[in-house]
Amino acid sequence: MRKTKIGQLDERIEFETRQTGTDAIGGKSEVFLTSGSAWCKVIKANKTGNDHKENAGNMTGIREVEFIIRYRTDLNESMVIKYEDELGIKYYKIESINEISEDRRKSFLSIKGTKYDINK
Repeated sequence: MRKTKIGQLDERIEFETRQTGTDAIGGKSEVFLTSGSAWCKVIKANKTGNDHKENAGNMTGIREVEFIIRYRTDLNESMVIKYEDELGIKYYKIESINEISEDRRKSFLSIKGTKYDINK
Protein backbone atom coordinates (compact mmCIF):
# COMPACT_ATOMS: atom_id res chain seq x y z
CA MET A 1 0.00 0.00 0.00
CA ARG A 2 1.14 3.50 -0.79
CA LYS A 3 2.02 5.72 2.11
CA THR A 4 -0.63 8.25 2.97
CA LYS A 5 0.43 11.77 3.81
CA ILE A 6 -1.53 14.23 5.93
CA GLY A 7 -1.67 16.70 3.01
CA GLN A 8 -3.66 14.13 1.00
CA LEU A 9 -6.53 14.30 3.49
CA ASP A 10 -8.31 17.12 1.69
CA GLU A 11 -12.00 16.20 1.70
CA ARG A 12 -14.46 16.40 4.58
CA ILE A 13 -16.79 13.64 5.77
CA GLU A 14 -19.22 13.36 8.67
CA PHE A 15 -20.02 10.28 10.74
CA GLU A 16 -23.66 9.79 11.61
CA THR A 17 -25.33 7.38 14.01
CA ARG A 18 -28.81 5.95 13.58
CA GLN A 19 -31.40 6.31 16.29
CA THR A 20 -35.07 5.49 16.38
CA GLY A 21 -37.20 8.52 17.06
CA THR A 22 -40.89 9.27 17.48
CA ASP A 23 -42.66 11.76 15.25
CA ALA A 24 -45.45 14.19 16.22
CA ILE A 25 -48.21 11.60 15.83
CA GLY A 26 -46.42 8.81 17.69
CA GLY A 27 -44.96 6.95 14.73
CA LYS A 28 -41.45 5.53 14.80
CA SER A 29 -38.87 6.90 12.40
CA GLU A 30 -35.13 6.56 11.87
CA VAL A 31 -33.13 9.65 12.79
CA PHE A 32 -29.49 10.30 11.92
CA LEU A 33 -27.34 12.37 14.29
CA THR A 34 -23.90 13.70 13.41
CA SER A 35 -21.38 12.23 15.83
CA GLY A 36 -18.14 13.58 14.35
CA SER A 37 -16.26 14.59 11.25
CA ALA A 38 -12.84 14.07 9.70
CA TRP A 39 -10.61 15.12 6.85
CA CYS A 40 -10.08 12.24 4.45
CA LYS A 41 -8.66 10.96 1.21
CA VAL A 42 -11.38 9.46 -1.01
CA ILE A 43 -10.65 6.51 -3.29
CA LYS A 44 -13.57 5.61 -5.53
CA ALA A 45 -13.66 1.98 -6.64
CA ASN A 46 -13.43 1.29 -10.36
CA LYS A 47 -16.12 -1.30 -10.89
CA THR A 48 -16.11 -3.54 -13.93
CA GLY A 49 -18.78 -5.93 -15.08
CA ASN A 50 -22.05 -6.03 -13.20
CA ASP A 51 -22.11 -3.07 -10.83
CA HIS A 52 -25.85 -3.13 -10.22
CA LYS A 53 -28.04 -5.03 -7.81
CA GLU A 54 -31.74 -5.68 -7.64
CA ASN A 55 -33.57 -3.91 -4.83
CA ALA A 56 -37.33 -4.48 -4.57
CA GLY A 57 -37.53 -5.30 -8.27
CA ASN A 58 -35.55 -2.21 -9.35
CA MET A 59 -31.96 -2.16 -10.50
CA THR A 60 -29.81 0.19 -8.44
CA GLY A 61 -26.17 1.15 -8.86
CA ILE A 62 -23.58 0.05 -6.33
CA ARG A 63 -20.74 2.43 -5.56
CA GLU A 64 -17.93 1.40 -3.25
CA VAL A 65 -15.66 4.04 -1.79
CA GLU A 66 -12.64 3.90 0.49
CA PHE A 67 -12.07 6.75 2.93
CA ILE A 68 -8.60 7.16 4.47
CA ILE A 69 -8.61 9.15 7.72
CA ARG A 70 -6.29 9.71 10.66
CA TYR A 71 -6.44 7.00 13.31
CA ARG A 72 -9.25 7.27 15.86
CA THR A 73 -11.15 4.88 18.11
CA ASP A 74 -14.72 6.22 18.14
CA LEU A 75 -16.01 4.64 14.91
CA ASN A 76 -17.95 1.43 14.26
CA GLU A 77 -19.71 -0.39 11.44
CA SER A 78 -23.18 0.73 12.53
CA MET A 79 -22.37 4.32 11.52
CA VAL A 80 -23.07 6.03 8.23
CA ILE A 81 -20.70 8.36 6.35
CA LYS A 82 -22.07 11.56 4.83
CA TYR A 83 -19.92 12.77 1.94
CA GLU A 84 -20.48 15.58 -0.56
CA ASP A 85 -18.80 15.36 -3.94
CA GLU A 86 -19.28 17.28 -7.19
CA LEU A 87 -22.67 15.57 -7.71
CA GLY A 88 -24.11 16.31 -4.27
CA ILE A 89 -24.49 14.69 -0.86
CA LYS A 90 -24.21 10.92 -0.64
CA TYR A 91 -24.43 8.46 2.24
CA TYR A 92 -22.30 5.34 2.70
CA LYS A 93 -22.91 2.38 4.96
CA ILE A 94 -19.62 1.44 6.65
CA GLU A 95 -18.68 -2.09 5.60
CA SER A 96 -15.25 -2.32 7.28
CA ILE A 97 -12.73 -0.30 9.28
CA ASN A 98 -9.07 -1.33 9.06
CA GLU A 99 -5.94 0.11 10.63
CA ILE A 100 -3.11 1.27 8.41
CA SER A 101 0.15 1.14 10.32
CA GLU A 102 3.15 3.09 9.12
CA ASP A 103 6.48 2.96 10.90
CA ARG A 104 4.93 0.63 13.53
CA ARG A 105 2.37 3.22 14.62
CA LYS A 106 -1.36 3.30 14.12
CA SER A 107 -1.40 6.22 11.72
CA PHE A 108 -4.52 5.94 9.60
CA LEU A 109 -7.79 4.05 9.12
CA SER A 110 -9.15 2.67 5.88
CA ILE A 111 -12.95 2.77 5.92
CA LYS A 112 -14.76 0.95 3.14
CA GLY A 113 -18.31 1.99 2.46
CA THR A 114 -21.13 1.16 0.08
CA LYS A 115 -23.40 3.92 -1.17
CA TYR A 116 -27.06 3.67 -0.34
CA ASP A 117 -30.11 5.86 -0.18
CA ILE A 118 -31.62 6.92 3.12
CA ASN A 119 -34.73 8.89 3.83
CA LYS A 120 -33.80 11.86 5.98
